[in-house]
Amino acid sequence: MRSSARAAEAIGTSRLALALLNVLVMGLSMIPLIGVAGCAHSTGGGTQRASSKSSSDGGAGDDGAGATASGTWDWMFRSHDEGGNLVVEQEEWHLNQRGRTVDGYYDRVVTRISQDEQLFKCNVQGSFTRFTRVRVAGEMTDDASGKRVRLREVEYRTKPGPCDDGARILVSYEGEIDGGAMRLSIEDGKGAQTLNRRKPGERREAIAREAGFDGEEPAASTSQEPPARLSGRWEWSLRSIDAEGDERNERENWALVEDPDGEVHGSYDRWVTRTRGTGLFPCNGTDHFETETHYEIRGHRFGDRVTLTETAYNAKKDRCDNGLRRLDLYQGTISHGSNGVLILTWGTGSQVLHRSPDPPVETAPLTSSRAPR
Repeated sequence: MRSSARAAEAIGTSRLALALLNVLVMGLSMIPLIGVAGCAHSTGGGTQRASSKSSSDGGAGDDGAGATASGTWDWMFRSHDEGGNLVVEQEEWHLNQRGRTVDGYYDRVVTRISQDEQLFKCNVQGSFTRFTRVRVAGEMTDDASGKRVRLREVEYRTKPGPCDDGARILVSYEGEIDGGAMRLSIEDGKGAQTLNRRKPGERREAIAREAGFDGEEPAASTSQEPPARLSGRWEWSLRSIDAEGDERNERENWALVEDPDGEVHGSYDRWVTRTRGTGLFPCNGTDHFETETHYEIRGHRFGDRVTLTETAYNAKKDRCDNGLRRLDLYQGTISHGSNGVLILTWGTGSQVLHRSPDPPVETAPLTSSRAPR
């Protein structure tokens, strides 16, 4: 999980902040302290976790559990940010393996503590904490050792607060399980970490309790109907009047394919037509123009939840369209029933896709490209 703007619920010198400091003093974390001079008390500190994340206790030996991913895993890291504030990161992973399939979630807590008694601007206190719960899904791979694992973050929740804008970025991991240690590498070489398996009977205070996540892990849907199939064609349209008084007609045709392991790929085409009520558009000297964009999509389905990422686009450039687009990340839900609807959210927007009556087809390769929302 990545935070695109590191922020969090303010708790002052809360019980959690003190508890984390006590953990450090007691030596549960043996990570060397990384010092940075100065103390500029903002909520900054980068968009990612530590780029290299070490084991919190040097790695556990083989506890007889073998290469199974099931169990509770812990990780902790401490450092100083560019302002000299102490940063304590802690994660508690809960995974369940059935056959080759692995799923579960982890709770992540990041606490920043002032080291020079200056207060943070976001909450006018000496510390603040950010809470995140991230659902993950994946599988053990076909590696001959039987120890390789692949995991994807598919959904997250945060706790609102004056120091947290709630924005996160979902990532994927490749890793290896070696007895009591799980070494994970973040996609594209963006970092690594080693989780330690919690030994049977070992009890620790759940970090989720302070965040209010305790007991809130989403359960499987209780609907008697199975979730609608995701593979197939979907469509969406909207007619509106924009800020300039022009009529705006938007239309999207989606084609998605869901693999047996929950991987989703496909594409969609987006058309936006603008019609001027009075006068002409300077770009083409007429009262209307249309933009067309083709997007490539990849993602993952977990039950009735869907995460989709636009990976590429192609736009037709002309006098009224510079051909530039942004790529969005969607989180959504597919409703139950034979047809169902696909509800997607991105940034500050949302849309509801309905299944198209057209028969499903294989998605075409990247050939064309969606206008900025």
